[in-house]
Amino acid sequence: MLDTRESGTAPVFATPRRAVNRAATVLCVRGLPSERRPPDYLDARGASGLRGRRVAGEAGLAVTINDRSRRALDLAAENAARLGLAVETIRSDGRIDGADPSIAALTGRIEVRFADQTLVTQAINGEACELSLIHI
Repeated sequence: MLDTRESGTAPVFATPRRAVNRAATVLCVRGLPSERRPPDYLDARGASGLRGRRVAGEAGLAVTINDRSRRALDLAAENAARLGLAVETIRSDGRIDGADPSIAALTGRIEVRFADQTLVTQAINGEACELSLIHI
């Protein structure tokens, strides 16, 4: 049964409302020409890692899953192992096991805006798309 509590208050869950969004992520990554495809993917606030597992399994990228919940990360790692996918998880304190924290750090926020329903339509139809990212 799907847990319908407010986001952030439930244990690990996956919402069907995000299914199209997860599919769009995979389609966009797979649709990129190999020379423009990123070498890895960060599933930030990944919960059970469903999106990250899809990207790893369907797009073939190296995936790191992050979440503040240790339970979520344990579940993400367990689910990935069951599927034979190699994913890395970032601990609840924000550090990657075995990584030197003095090498790099990142803080901030990402905001995404869409002008219309084009990406949703492409995801539903299984069409590839190209995205451009800018830093403001």
